[in-house]
Amino acid sequence: MSLVQYTIDDFKQHLFDGFDYTLSPTTNELLDKLLGQLNIVDNDQHKKVLKPQPSQAQWNRSKPFKTTIIDKKEGLEKTMNDIRYCLNNISENNFQLQVTKIMEYWEMIPVTSYEQVVQFIVNNAVINKINSSLYAELLQLAMNIYPDVIAHVTRLPSEYCDSIQTITCISSTEDFELFCSVNKTNDERKGMVLFLVHLCKLGKVEEDIIANIIHSLMELIRSWIICPGKTNEVDELTENLFLFISMLTSLSSRWSSTIHEFSCYKPKQFCSLSSRAVFKFMDMNTILGKNS
Repeated sequence: MSLVQYTIDDFKQHLFDGFDYTLSPTTNELLDKLLGQLNIVDNDQHKKVLKPQPSQAQWNRSKPFKTTIIDKKEGLEKTMNDIRYCLNNISENNFQLQVTKIMEYWEMIPVTSYEQVVQFIVNNAVINKINSSLYAELLQLAMNIYPDVIAHVTRLPSEYCDSIQTITCISSTEDFELFCSVNKTNDERKGMVLFLVHLCKLGKVEEDIIANIIHSLMELIRSWIICPGKTNEVDELTENLFLFISMLTSLSSRWSSTIHEFSCYKPKQFCSLSSRAVFKFMDMNTILGKNS
């Protein structure tokens, strides 16, 4: 048996010769009917519309050159921005340099702008907790040089007390954006605790004021642990209280008996008391015991 060999021409002949690719009129009518029922547009029936090509004159015509306008801040607005820049760049290494610059800028602003600058300092302090003590030192210096600043600092404790009354907590599954916003607010509140403590240590917030804040926290915790659905809020209050107690042990010793009482509670005794909060009270009790 001899081997049969095929050439390319043989393949072409077998594939294409005698085969008609043209559809019959009946088939075309059936396809058109189906297209109509399926609401499909036959693209072959629509010719592509070409956009008119631009003329040579249009190509040659250049667009008018527009000068970039740089918004330069001047006067008070520039000075305030310079202060904010220095505040954002404060660190342990450059503290004295930045404070010198800020004090120079402070001489250039009117008394009516003091409140805004104080708010700049507070905002940085509550966000940048690591440098909270540095911002407190800066504010102490400003209060010593510019007495009008004092009125804007004395409001901070009362603002903090108002904020703890409205503590809210929400699950991320309920509303994620609100969850992030609430967490940010709660975190900044704890940053305010650190700032108030540093101001107290510098003698710019009276110890009695801090004692009243601690008392308010204790009473609010006592009232919220028996309210259904307040577990997360109680945890948040306890975190705030822990910061005050751990940083001001000499002042906090007057609350040792109450803290010891809370540390002995069982979570099952109260509907909104968690193990987390009880453990925090145990930690506070230990801290006060070591410093007694």
